[in-house]
Amino acid sequence: MVDAPVKAAVALSCDIDPDEIAGVVIIDDPRFFEFDRRLEIVENRIDTRGLRVSRTERRPGNRVETRFVRLLDLRKLAEELEWSLPDGFPKRPEVFQSPPPTATQAADHMEAASETPPPPADIGRLPPAKPNWRKWRQVEVISLGDAVALACDINPDLLRQPFPKTYVDGELLFERIELAVVSLMANKIPDWDPPADVTVPPTDTKGDPGAFAGWAKASPRGWELPADFPGAASPTSTPSAAAVAAGEAAWTALVRSAETTSPDGVTISLPHTTDELDALFTVIRANWTTYDDKNPPKQSAIAHEIDRALGLTPQSETKPSRFAEAFVKMIKPHGLRDLDRRSKNKKPT
Repeated sequence: MVDAPVKAAVALSCDIDPDEIAGVVIIDDPRFFEFDRRLEIVENRIDTRGLRVSRTERRPGNRVETRFVRLLDLRKLAEELEWSLPDGFPKRPEVFQSPPPTATQAADHMEAASETPPPPADIGRLPPAKPNWRKWRQVEVISLGDAVALACDINPDLLRQPFPKTYVDGELLFERIELAVVSLMANKIPDWDPPADVTVPPTDTKGDPGAFAGWAKASPRGWELPADFPGAASPTSTPSAAAVAAGEAAWTALVRSAETTSPDGVTISLPHTTDELDALFTVIRANWTTYDDKNPPKQSAIAHEIDRALGLTPQSETKPSRFAEAFVKMIKPHGLRDLDRRSKNKKPT
């Protein structure tokens, strides 16, 4: 027997026939008190502290899956906890027997195992290193582990591989996972609650990605999240035609109220300036100081310049930010705007 259902495996470790645990329990039999104690410990350690489920089965008509564990894994746990086992309980061949490892040896072994590469045949089936943002930016609920991986621009599917440290630079990732888990358990991540079930790993806890993004970007962390991180961007809307027109009018009024005209251009007197205004005026001078009426600068190119000058995030590689789209219309010379209006209103002959 390689593996067995959890209850059956624990029963065997207590020298109890697994069929007995389904029947009437003899209260004064000390084996059953020991069985209950060991079962509670095993169920709390499954998938969290070294004891893993080998497989699951679901019988027809039964909604609950039965979890199996390898008997050799249970023996290892029993040896660490100094449980007594019956002589017939499966064990490794003598050639592989060794004294139970110390805590330091066990930690070293886990570290080495996590960095040991898989067989070459597995490499071709690895998921890509970068997340599929087209999928991930649409999620409304996400696990803590996946959220931290996405925050590091790492495909969460890689972490589900047998040897994750072989494929990802884990230093930043695991440092952030540790910080996120500590904050979660201390109720420091807004709208995220610690797991109520102690058998659920904190990294499997699910919550709102937008709330996680707010926590990640807040001081003192200040994580820089990928632009496509779900919920990271503040919701924006496309400015209406009326809003654009009002903005143009306000900008024109500001400029004309403070401008004086000279052969070299327009001089504007303002009570103060800012780095952002200086950057915008630089873009205006670069594109509109001299230009050909018949071949003026492209609006999209100017809009991308504005994004770069102000450090704004474009909507995509080819589409500038909404602010740049609106502002580029405001700085277009009136002479060209009049030409555009006449061209649109010109009736075909």
